[in-house]
Amino acid sequence: MSVLNLLTPRLGLYEAWELFFTLGAIVLAFVLQRFKSGVFQHLDGAFAAFENRCSAIAARPWLSIVIIAVASIGLRLAIAPWLGTPDPVIADEFSLIFQADTMFHGHLANPGTVTPNFEAVYVLLRPTFSSMYPVLRSFPLLVGLLLGVGVWGGVLLSVCALAIAVHWMVRQWVNDRVALLVAAIVILRFGLFSLWVNSYFGSAFTGLGGVLLLGGYRSVTTRSALSGGIAIGVGVLILMTTRPYEALFFAAPILLALGIHFVVASGPVRKALVAPALAAVVFVGLGLGITLASNSAVTHDAKVFPYNLYRQTSSLAPAWLINKPVPIVGPGPRYAIAQHFLDYEYRNYHDNRQRLLSSEAYRFRNYWNFYVGFALTIPFLLGLVALRRNYAVLASIVVLGLALSIETWTFSHYAAPGFGFFMLAIAAGFDAMRKRPAQSWVPWTWLSRTLVLALVVGSVIPLQSTFAGKPDFVPWADNGFSTPCCWLRPRSAPNELRRVVEQTPGRNIVLVDTSVQAPYAILISNEADLENARTLLVNRDPQYDQETIARYPGRRIWTLTWQPGDGAACLTPRKSTDLVPVLPTWVRGSAAACPGGLLRPLTAFQVSSDTMRQGPVDRHK
Repeated sequence: MSVLNLLTPRLGLYEAWELFFTLGAIVLAFVLQRFKSGVFQHLDGAFAAFENRCSAIAARPWLSIVIIAVASIGLRLAIAPWLGTPDPVIADEFSLIFQADTMFHGHLANPGTVTPNFEAVYVLLRPTFSSMYPVLRSFPLLVGLLLGVGVWGGVLLSVCALAIAVHWMVRQWVNDRVALLVAAIVILRFGLFSLWVNSYFGSAFTGLGGVLLLGGYRSVTTRSALSGGIAIGVGVLILMTTRPYEALFFAAPILLALGIHFVVASGPVRKALVAPALAAVVFVGLGLGITLASNSAVTHDAKVFPYNLYRQTSSLAPAWLINKPVPIVGPGPRYAIAQHFLDYEYRNYHDNRQRLLSSEAYRFRNYWNFYVGFALTIPFLLGLVALRRNYAVLASIVVLGLALSIETWTFSHYAAPGFGFFMLAIAAGFDAMRKRPAQSWVPWTWLSRTLVLALVVGSVIPLQSTFAGKPDFVPWADNGFSTPCCWLRPRSAPNELRRVVEQTPGRNIVLVDTSVQAPYAILISNEADLENARTLLVNRDPQYDQETIARYPGRRIWTLTWQPGDGAACLTPRKSTDLVPVLPTWVRGSAAACPGGLLRPLTAFQVSSDTMRQGPVDRHK
């Protein structure tokens, strides 16, 4: 257990267990290869029968797609009674939900007429009240709103689309049977317990773009298929409107290879390539047009990205380690809670820059841990060998890796454009294992079986936490960014406040103390339609409180402050008659503590990292 305790802080509890499952799978494969009679022969027959049944299903693509869709949605919904609908907990999620809500109301940006006390991390107040993120980063959330299944419903549909697209892509490159297997791995590894399905970062949608690009590339270069050109165009559109920097470097080698393929092709082949090329160009042009329109709407300058404007006006930390900090233009963030968060960003940048080699090792360990892990390392490495002559595909992941190596942050979802490559390499590796000679001293057939079995057995570990109700995800204490398991039951401070104040009818304004006493990570988030929002959360500020109350009349007023000593949350209505029934996690205040209000102990949402609480950073140096 000492090894497990050593690995858990670095890899996550379930990934540490995966190491033991993988070692067990390797040993089991050699044992089963050695004994070929009795029970082992029956076991081989059972595996073969199951594989034949799966092969029969895989030979029917539309049936496979239906099964993948039902499994990807149905399995996650099956554990929903225990996991529920995830709450947003990180600033990125609130900003993306705000972006989706803005587009749901028919706008790319909201008028920049809000008062400064609406300040929220990763949200612009001027020249418009808008998210800083690329225009289609929140597209799955918007789809969920348009379909009436909510923003998380859109996330679930994006994971379903990703699994189906991986199946299609692997069919282009390898074969039907492996395609079905890898789609199942996507569901098992990323569609149940991971950040991608239980949060609102939109990473599965970005991954979908990379998968479509790789599948389309194969389809066009082998069959000159129109569908391949459409897939390329849609894939690039998704990438450039969700993660444009990473998209540029991942897509460039593939697009260059396509251009060379068109130039050197014979006359008939080149003629057949015209239609796919035009389809791709149309969608890429559409992506460029959407981006320029969004820039114009949000920043009032088509050449200025909202992300860049936010960095210039709010955050000292540059997006790339090779850049030095640039002084903030303007006053910078007004409230301490945003200042703490953005100062933490700067310290993270500074530390990574100072310890460059260790930060790069940590970065690529995160990528391996999230996209591959122990159980899939052997097929992944074999897949790299199998793909060694596909120079454009290998160049795309190498160039993407180089681009990622200079980025300030090391989160695994930054590499989402390369998701398709990881799945393709794993698929090619499994195919290579089954094609190895049966008389080899390495039990390749059994190894391919037992490694998949290790993944299945490993999925039982998070099920225990799912049904037991713990552990949950606590911001900054648990890191689900670098591991596919687990991001379970995240607890949201803004949503918790809304659940409390909306126990009574009517509309509300919550004035949140976001001064240096505030112990929570992120508290301020709002809907795009402020006039009709049920509850508004604003930074408590004597200069703007009365103006906000007057601007949104007829609302119940609440104040959220922090108790001296233990820092417990104290939610107090302006009128004592407005006190709502106590929820399970809140208690009534006393004369000595939070008189007339509701108390919540300082447990959830707490910033556990002392780094975020260090002294202020000079934002204008």
